[in-house]
Amino acid sequence: MVEIKYIPATTLNNGLFNEIGIELELKGKKINIANIAGSTMISWFYGKDYENIRKQFNVNDDVMIIGDSGGFQIGSEKEKTGKEVRFNCFEILKWQEKNCNIGLVMDVPPSGNPGEDLFKLYSNQTKEYIERFVERRSTTSKLKLYNILHGTNPRHLDIWYKNVNGFNLDGWATGPKPSSDCFTQSQAILYLLEKGDVRHIHTLGVSGTSVIPILYYIAKKFEDKIDLITFDSSSYLVGSLYRRYMLQQNNGFYFFIPEVEGVYIGKPIKLNKLPCDCPICSNVTFKEMMEYKAGRLLSLHNLYDTLRYCNLLDSLKDEPEILKTFLKNKNRILKCFEYIDYCIKYNVNEGYKKYEKFFTNPNVVTPSTKSLFEY
Repeated sequence: MVEIKYIPATTLNNGLFNEIGIELELKGKKINIANIAGSTMISWFYGKDYENIRKQFNVNDDVMIIGDSGGFQIGSEKEKTGKEVRFNCFEILKWQEKNCNIGLVMDVPPSGNPGEDLFKLYSNQTKEYIERFVERRSTTSKLKLYNILHGTNPRHLDIWYKNVNGFNLDGWATGPKPSSDCFTQSQAILYLLEKGDVRHIHTLGVSGTSVIPILYYIAKKFEDKIDLITFDSSSYLVGSLYRRYMLQQNNGFYFFIPEVEGVYIGKPIKLNKLPCDCPICSNVTFKEMMEYKAGRLLSLHNLYDTLRYCNLLDSLKDEPEILKTFLKNKNRILKCFEYIDYCIKYNVNEGYKKYEKFFTNPNVVTPSTKSLFEY
């Protein structure tokens, strides 16, 4: 049976979502995001200053910690500030070995839809980083180290895979953009499964009802070939950032809860009671949800809501027709299920030819044609 785990991404006490962090106090009680979910993803970029994350942030021993190498954040920081972020692959690897169950190798993530020459350059640079990780990897560490695949079409996937394959690592991560496109995300996973024995897969930055269902559908279709699928997301933090209250069991429904004082998005609303019985909503009023600083309550509700949604999909995946009925209003997801079945029957190349018009153009979402490392 395939284990599928949602991995809430956290920034510890750094970055955009500083108000939520990995641990916070709520009405006199400490709440730990990682302990609630049983897992978390932390980028080296945010965690590099901490020697023992479990001890320093009270993370339980049985919590799965995935350590991202920080490539995206390093590139983004350079893009935003113009300043170089100095890093050393050996230091990143040692940080992962000290703190994480799973580590992702350093990569140079392409943005937009770069030409073939640029794509080869990015994959070559990534290969060099992987070589450094492999050279210095501890023979006694229990860390599982994952390779990474990028590409939004079969040609680019071939280029990247041929360059970085062959290191005998413990699993693969997939990172194509846009992360919200179910066709692009399923294509990368199906490509790896078509290539051979891939028991552990992590999908980067995937969230929401537009993509999550395809992971459960693939898990059922390949239950004899996959042991573990994980996927990370920080979208639950939209409560803190945008004051968005999510109800994903209704296939993506959400509304905005305004602050008592301050800017709100959309039409102001007032409810007599909250439409959820999660541990947060069961213990606070609508007024408290409006007043609480920086949307912490909203973000915690969104986390519980996402976990509940994933649990529902995990149950329904065993009966694909019931799953499809549940998703009957999600036409794009249902079309993607068709695409997955077609790829299984034929192959990824043929699937792309037949369903290419349904793929989201990566340039629409991320128009840059430069690597994030080149700014």
